[in-house]
Amino acid sequence: MSEEIKNLDKGTDYESKSRVRTLRALRRTAVRLRANPKDRITACGMPSKTEVEVVQSNQGSKFRGLWSCDQVHKCPCCAAKIQARRTEEIKNVIGAKGRGSIYLTLTLEHHREDDLKDLLKILTKCWNRLRNGTFGRRAKKYGQIAFVRTLDLTFSTKSGWHPHYAILLIFDEKPTDEQIFELKDLCFQNWKKSVGLEARKAVEDGFYFDTLTNPNDTAQYLAKINSIAWDVGSNTFKKASNGHLNPWQILEMAESSPYFAKIWRDYEKGIKGSRAIHSSKSFKDLVEESETEEEPEDTSNVLVRFRSSLYKHIRKLGDDDRILEVCDRSLKGQPRAQLILEGIKKISSLCPVNSYWDEDNPEEYEKEIWKPLHNQLSLFSLG
Repeated sequence: MSEEIKNLDKGTDYESKSRVRTLRALRRTAVRLRANPKDRITACGMPSKTEVEVVQSNQGSKFRGLWSCDQVHKCPCCAAKIQARRTEEIKNVIGAKGRGSIYLTLTLEHHREDDLKDLLKILTKCWNRLRNGTFGRRAKKYGQIAFVRTLDLTFSTKSGWHPHYAILLIFDEKPTDEQIFELKDLCFQNWKKSVGLEARKAVEDGFYFDTLTNPNDTAQYLAKINSIAWDVGSNTFKKASNGHLNPWQILEMAESSPYFAKIWRDYEKGIKGSRAIHSSKSFKDLVEESETEEEPEDTSNVLVRFRSSLYKHIRKLGDDDRILEVCDRSLKGQPRAQLILEGIKKISSLCPVNSYWDEDNPEEYEKEIWKPLHNQLSLFSLG
């Protein structure tokens, strides 16, 4: 398994250059393996307007003006962006001073022959029983004001699909030690009973129950909320262990393995209709309360603009990632990269945005004038 896939963890920002390339390569694999020929992932990364810009960001150069399919389960690029945003929202909510939280994980017995869709239906049914039953009512009595629940899913060749929920219960203030002890015992006993009604066993090793409070804004507390916000908010990018693979690791393996290509298609079929995240309305209200006003987008850092039809041709050739690398190296002062970037800007100016030129076939014209740059970019090292 490649080092890039192994490093899709909380230590790597989703916009870092190496990770962007890895995610885009994974998306191409997902497009190739898609079950539905008309799946909207085929248009993900395509121009959403008449022009596409290359802009400079803190993490390096990136494209702006591309359409997103927003499929958290199937598109690694969209999953990374959405889950990074979700992680920040969760961190802000649980980090509010005076507020208390309980973090728990729930899973159930599973077997190699289990169908993924059936497992997810059982898991959802058991969670709804727990939330609406004695444990849920007792948690609200002790001050629970909101919850957020995400699906965490791994696969192993030995035991098949392993789904579990990562859940945050938010309280208006920290429950007492006695209340926490009572809730922990009640949670597992109710979960065990709920799973038993589906002729399954609750897995005690997969049950985790921890409290989170903010007494003094200590560094230890801040590290803990970062960790938990990542676990809940960016669940699909957590590194699996003990022979288990997360969905993106499966997708990476599927690039060269017919066996894992089949597993990915089974995953795509089984995950359809499932929620990556489910939260109470009150949690959404807390997110809105914690939001700060966004600064206007800075347009002064635009490096180059492409007519949308030219960008489509560039993307088809696989030159898009190379352009970003050229821009990054150019900004670092590398002479060859600066020379190539000047050539890119020149070609872009010959295909002006929002205007037409006297050519019978503009797209053929774009392809022809891009050829020299494609040859240069093909020789340009991405190392």
